[in-house]
Amino acid sequence: MGRWLNPGNVKFRQVVENNRFYVDKTGMLIELNRWLFSFERYVCVSRARRFGKSIAAEMISAYYDKSCDSRELFAGFGIGKDPSFEKGLNKYNVIFIDAQEFMQPDQPDAYLPTIRRHLLSELGNQWPSAKEDETGSLQMVLSNIYQETGEQFVIIIDEWDCIFRHGFPDRIQRLYVDFLRQLFKSRNTEAFCPLAYLTGIFPIVKYNTESALNLFREYTMVDSRNLSRYVGFTEEEVKELCSRYQMSFEECRRWYDGYKLRHLDHVYNPSSIYQCMLYGDYGSYWTKTGTYEQISNHITLNFDGLKDAVAELMAGARVKVKTAHFKNRMDDLKNKDDVLTLLIHLGYLGYDHDHGECFIPNEEIKLEFDLALEDCGMEGFVEAYARSKRLMKALTARDAATVACEIQKTHDDLSSVLTYNRESDLALTVMYACSAGRKDYLFVRELPAGSGFADIVMIPYAADRPAIVCELKWNQSADGAIDQIRTKRYPNVFGDFKGKVLLCGINYDRDAKDKAKQHQCAIEEWELA
Repeated sequence: MGRWLNPGNVKFRQVVENNRFYVDKTGMLIELNRWLFSFERYVCVSRARRFGKSIAAEMISAYYDKSCDSRELFAGFGIGKDPSFEKGLNKYNVIFIDAQEFMQPDQPDAYLPTIRRHLLSELGNQWPSAKEDETGSLQMVLSNIYQETGEQFVIIIDEWDCIFRHGFPDRIQRLYVDFLRQLFKSRNTEAFCPLAYLTGIFPIVKYNTESALNLFREYTMVDSRNLSRYVGFTEEEVKELCSRYQMSFEECRRWYDGYKLRHLDHVYNPSSIYQCMLYGDYGSYWTKTGTYEQISNHITLNFDGLKDAVAELMAGARVKVKTAHFKNRMDDLKNKDDVLTLLIHLGYLGYDHDHGECFIPNEEIKLEFDLALEDCGMEGFVEAYARSKRLMKALTARDAATVACEIQKTHDDLSSVLTYNRESDLALTVMYACSAGRKDYLFVRELPAGSGFADIVMIPYAADRPAIVCELKWNQSADGAIDQIRTKRYPNVFGDFKGKVLLCGINYDRDAKDKAKQHQCAIEEWELA
C-alpha cells in the first residue's frame, strides 16, 4: 500500500463508518464496471464544489484497489447486490492523484516534475525495472510494467482542473494537458488501463473549440447524462434523511432543492444537506470564496447585457444561456453566456438542459447572490432589495399606495435593463419588486385557479402569514383586477388553507400623463374558513 499507488480503502472506510449521514452512491460502480476496457472507459465527471467529488473518487479507488480487501465494506451497499459486484472488486492496481496536493503557486514549473518524480518513485519501489526507465514518461513506464507482468492500472485524478482554476501560467497548463494526453491517448494505454476517472469543477479545457482530451466522455452540471443521480442527493434520498433525523422535508426542499440535471428534476447539494442534518437547522452553509469574488467583477462590467440577466434571475425568472462555447477556464470569459455557464458549473445557478435556461435554484443560493451583489458594489441591486422589503411590508399591511409607489420605483430603475413597456414583462417587474418575499413565500406564476389562471400566487411557508393572489392588468384598472380574482374564484387555489388571503390587483397604465400614477394597486382581504 502506497500514498499514490494502491492507497487502499482506509479513507473511504472512514467516510462510511464515521458519517451517519452517508448516502449510498455505489450504483456508480455498476456503471463504471460496464465501461471497463470499452470506449467509455475514459470518464470525466465535473461537479460544483461540495457535491461529493472526492468521496466518489475515494469510493472508486477502494473498490478497484487490489492491495486491500473491500468485500465486506461494499457488501451491504447497492453494488454488493448487483451481478457485477465481483467484476472489478479489488482486481487492479490504482494510481490515485489529488492534483491539488502537488500545487506550489510560487513554483509552477515544479508542478509536473513533482508529479512524475513521486509516481515513478512509488512504481519503482513496487517494480524495480521502472527505476531503470530514463524516459521520464509515465505512460511508457506503465506500459513496460504491463508487458513484463500483465499488471493493469485504474487511474484516478481528483481535482484534475485545479491549475486552470488557480491561474497557473498558460505555458504550464498546456504542458499539463500534453502530459495527460500522452498518458491516455495511446494504444498501449488501452491495454494497461481498464478505466480512467477524472474529477473537477470545470469540464475539460478547450483550445479554440476542441476539447484538449477529446477521448474522455464528460458528465457535467450542464449534461450529466446517466450519472445524474450520482452527482448530488436525490429527492428520495433527502426525504429518507429528513424522516430519519426528524427534519421538515418541505423546509429542506425550500432551502436546498432546485438543481435540475438531465433526466432528474430535483437535485440537492450533499454538503448543505449534511450540515442541515448535523446541526438540525436550516440556513446557508455556503461560504464565500475567491472564485465568486473573481466572477463578480465580470457582472459589474455588464458586457453583453449581463446585468439584465442578473436582474431577471433575481426576479425569479429563467434566462436563456448558450453553454457550448465556454472554454472551461476562469481567464477566458468572452460574453454573458460564458459568465452564466461558469456560474452553472460552480453551482451558483441551476440549468434546465431541455430548455437551455439557467435560474437561481433555491433560497441558499439566493442569499449568496444577495451577498455577492452587495460585495461587488452593485448598489442598485442592494437598494432594490431594501425597496422590495418595504413593498412586502406594505402589501401585508394593505397599504396599496406604497405598493404602487415601490413598483413604480422598480420600473424606473430597471427600465434601462429590461423592456417593461411590453405587456408580457409586467409580471417580471412585479416579481422583481416582490423578490424579498421569497424567504417567506413560494412564488408561482400562471397557476391554474378557479376558472382561470392566477398571474402570481404567493404561497406562505408559515401558517401565520397571509396567502397572496396577484392579478395584473395593462391599461385597465386595479379594481378591475380585484373583480377578476373574485369572479374567477382564484383563492380556491389554496385548497384546505385556512386563514387570510390578500387579493392584490395591479394595473400599469402605459399612457398615463402623470408618471407617478402609471402603476395603481388595490388590495382586499379575504378569510378562508
